[in-house]
Amino acid sequence: MRFKSRKVDGYQVFAVSGTNTVSFGIKFDDANTRGLLGFAVERSDPKENERYFMFGFKVFQSIIPNPDAETTVKTNDHPIQSFVWDDFTAKPGRKYDYFFHPLKGSPKNLDRSARPIAIEVRTEPLFSTLEHDIFFNRGIASSQAYSRKFGNKEPDKLEPASKRAEAREWLSRSLDEAMLKFIANAKKNDTLLCCFYEFRYLPVATAIKQAIDRGVNVQLIIDGKVNEKKDKKGKLHESFPREDNLNPDYAVRPEGARHQWRKIPPRELSIDLVADERFGWATGRVEAS
Repeated sequence: MRFKSRKVDGYQVFAVSGTNTVSFGIKFDDANTRGLLGFAVERSDPKENERYFMFGFKVFQSIIPNPDAETTVKTNDHPIQSFVWDDFTAKPGRKYDYFFHPLKGSPKNLDRSARPIAIEVRTEPLFSTLEHDIFFNRGIASSQAYSRKFGNKEPDKLEPASKRAEAREWLSRSLDEAMLKFIANAKKNDTLLCCFYEFRYLPVATAIKQAIDRGVNVQLIIDGKVNEKKDKKGKLHESFPREDNLNPDYAVRPEGARHQWRKIPPRELSIDLVADERFGWATGRVEAS
């Protein structure tokens, strides 16, 4: 969804929202930006009955000379020093009010007297009744947040089990739930077009095999590029994710299925995930370059 604010003292804020992220851009052509240090960002959440200044990581060196990975600050004291900003902490299907406060003065004596620019934003619902829903898991940009929240431990090494489940849900943002739900909705004579970089998540492979069993036409594209190399010590590193995807010793194999591949020139691969004799082959094509 797209939103924009009214102009306030020459500033105007634009926003694009997804389910969990809101991206902002600030137009400042007509504003007096002389002495501008940045923006304090305030968010109001009527559903939670909350209103507070958002947190950030960039600090004034004169205030915090040696920040570390654990350092977080309120943008009311250490403003966003940019005209673009993202809120990665939004929740699906929510209405938020954001207030961008231009701050001037000096780091130790901030001038907070400027009028804020207010913008109302709504996030997308996690599951909708529209033709398409798009899901993103958390990427590498969230690594610091994961470290602070879960102690920089792999999800499978967290205790107790509820913490492991919380970490997986935090990382996936319901991507696995959405994918499994989407595959399960496919009916006989429907077609599923699947493209995977790494095809080694057994629940999804099993769901695809079950779809084939019930008569769904499944076409897979799986990454099979050859990128093997030797390091400086002469050790050979196998192609990734080619070997994990295609080597029968590594590849995921749902119960009752076979996983194999064969070369087809020029430089293409055919992936065969066998369901059973009734429905034959789910075949796909992979660029091997």
